[in-house]
Amino acid sequence: MPTIREIAAKAGYSPATVSRLLNNDPTFSISDHARQKILQTAQNLNYQQPNTTHGLTYQVAVIFAVQPKQELEDIYFSNLRQGLVEHGKQANLDLTFYPDIDHIPADIDGVMAVGEFDTPTLKRLRQLTPHRIFVDSNPDPRHFNSVQPNLQAITEYAIDQLIAAGKTPIELINGGYWSKDQQVTHHQDPRQKYFESRLRELQLFDERFMFVGGSFSVASGYQLGQQVVQSLSRQALP
Repeated sequence: MPTIREIAAKAGYSPATVSRLLNNDPTFSISDHARQKILQTAQNLNYQQPNTTHGLTYQVAVIFAVQPKQELEDIYFSNLRQGLVEHGKQANLDLTFYPDIDHIPADIDGVMAVGEFDTPTLKRLRQLTPHRIFVDSNPDPRHFNSVQPNLQAITEYAIDQLIAAGKTPIELINGGYWSKDQQVTHHQDPRQKYFESRLRELQLFDERFMFVGGSFSVASGYQLGQQVVQSLSRQALP
């Protein structure tokens, strides 16, 4: 692993500056440009922050608002849960999973949230702790930080790779997002928007090859599969 001095030399800043930034010195002030350059240099050199907590463990609540049936049917959520546990151990975070906000103790150090939440719950979450973060989505960027996949980049990259391989036309089989605030409404998955926008830009969009169900579930996937076969029975499948 690179040393502080090596990162400092590469970034063009003093070892003291780099050390105080990478060790999260709360009294240290630095410009955004310098911060970004040092952190990018450290990342490029594969620097890993040593564990300086000396056994200090933080109690973190995880509100995993994903129905058990949904988690069983969608490996994404089961992998997400496993990833939170594994990385939590590495960061000295003692994670406790809760089905909803009502069960979380008041003396918690922080909260991670996964899934859909209605407006009253979001308001209570803001009041519960200043240390809160959403994983996979962000219902209100004005009040919450989040860690999310770049769905636009992923979708466009997949399309470009298929086109480069000569695999056209391209079909989308997709679902929708359910909101507790509008219990009968399925919000459009952003990948659907990015899919259509990218193919229209390339003049390759054909609405016959877009199939969208009500949810991401085994039953919905099966129904969409039947629709694909029936609607495209007289032509080559994408």
